[in-house]
Amino acid sequence: TNDAYRLLGTIDQPGLPAVRLRVYPAEELPGGGPGLGKDGSFVLSEFYIESEGGSHRFAESFATDEVAEWPAWAATDNDRRTGWSVRSGGKSSPEAIFVYGPRKKFLSRQVQFVLRHDAVEKHGVGRFRIEIASEVPRDERGAALLAALKCPAESRSAEERALVTAAFAAARAIRAKQAGDAVTAMVMRDVAEPRPTYIFARGDFTRPDKETGQLRPGVPGAVKPALPGDGQRLTRLDLARWLVNPANPLTPRVTINRVWMRYFGRGLVETEEDFGTQGAYPSHPELLDWIAGEFIRRGWSLKAMHRLIVSSMTYRQSSRARAELVEKDPRNLLLARQERLRVEAEIIRDAALSASGLLNRRIGGPSVRPPQPDGVYAFTQVNKRWATATNEDRYRRGLYTFFVRSAPYPLFTTFDAPDFQTVCTRRVRSNTPLQSLTMANDEAFLEIAQGLAARLVREVPGEFAATLEQRIRLAFEYCYSRRPDASELAALRGYIERQGRAVPAARMVSAELTVKGLTPAQSAALTAAARVLLNTDNFITRE
Repeated sequence: TNDAYRLLGTIDQPGLPAVRLRVYPAEELPGGGPGLGKDGSFVLSEFYIESEGGSHRFAESFATDEVAEWPAWAATDNDRRTGWSVRSGGKSSPEAIFVYGPRKKFLSRQVQFVLRHDAVEKHGVGRFRIEIASEVPRDERGAALLAALKCPAESRSAEERALVTAAFAAARAIRAKQAGDAVTAMVMRDVAEPRPTYIFARGDFTRPDKETGQLRPGVPGAVKPALPGDGQRLTRLDLARWLVNPANPLTPRVTINRVWMRYFGRGLVETEEDFGTQGAYPSHPELLDWIAGEFIRRGWSLKAMHRLIVSSMTYRQSSRARAELVEKDPRNLLLARQERLRVEAEIIRDAALSASGLLNRRIGGPSVRPPQPDGVYAFTQVNKRWATATNEDRYRRGLYTFFVRSAPYPLFTTFDAPDFQTVCTRRVRSNTPLQSLTMANDEAFLEIAQGLAARLVREVPGEFAATLEQRIRLAFEYCYSRRPDASELAALRGYIERQGRAVPAARMVSAELTVKGLTPAQSAALTAAARVLLNTDNFITRE
């Protein structure tokens, strides 16, 4: 993703002192070099390790071959515009050594080695190997080892080669052991002759119904096209081809109906999980047929379908309910207006992060652990440790939140996210007091409210009282995408002024705001106002 390689690794030792990254030329790569550039070159912009939702950068690095403009240390400087590269056309196997200061210890034995290539497009590393050092002592022997590592491989003395070999011997030993212990496990395979399948009398597997005879693979006869009927044995591949056959109307209809449901709160077929005789009849059968046909004609492109729906006049209608529509079509089955929907659990958190300016928009990567209340696992079988991310990963989209089936992320379950133990095609939408309590008191939302307050102060600098009205207007735009009316403006201004005269609670005071010149009372008042704006039906509802 984004020209980044992520490799899962296991640390079989108490800590990690150093890592060696060796790149190899290959005839099948461009220019016969070690990289994917046209001349065989590469530019490694960043190399680091991720574990338990955090990024761990190396303290120092050096290479046996590097370009002056692209030194090895640039792969550890947290700047994706710089990086490490070797002289193009080199046929040797250059290596870079990445060293931690003190031995790095991780919360989990499972880590990810991340290689990013953002500095130059399409210049990834083509062929490489990662090895973990067993030890880099901080004494004279360690200094000699570091000196040996800094030398080009061909220039090392016999003693220096022995030091380097010993340092990385553990990685080779572990790799050899893992290769020797490896076993082959079958995931799936077709048997040469499938076992006979029958309908059982009253479900008793010892009493097959002989009158019905042996069952054969097939599909519903009412749905065309039929599968091959020349007597050959049908396989899963035949079923897969039947599912996406343009003559089969079922797959595109079901898919488009679920896309439609996401935008309007209800599918054209309301029972999106049941298109059978016991399901609901389509409210607009001709529309469903046409848009399903468009799905096929546009190459099964979901992106094209999303664009088609959101650019339609049906989607772009106002959700305001008019008296005549409520009387004629109270459930809005005729789509004479847009639906007013409470957004899904993950989107609520994403919208709050976006409004506060804290949202980390990076796409891809491992799951992360954002803040959650203490004691979530106290009543589960294992009282797990939730290692909350301490860097920008704590602000990643809800899609990447680590999910534990025995105790899911509390914010999501409060807003009706499924439990991941049963099939769910459509989420329910409830309205409970616990949802408002969560928005007001959850640790994550308090941090988001402080972020929104800090964003207002950054973007509207100046004396607190003089800029208050302008900050309130900007907050409404960020939270509701509109300006406040006179009554809303007066109500929120009065609330902030009253909060500013009260004794501030310590947890409401933002250190960032006090640094910018606000008093603790002003900091707490602005944070409280941000929390009020986030904790409204207007914020969590799509109009």
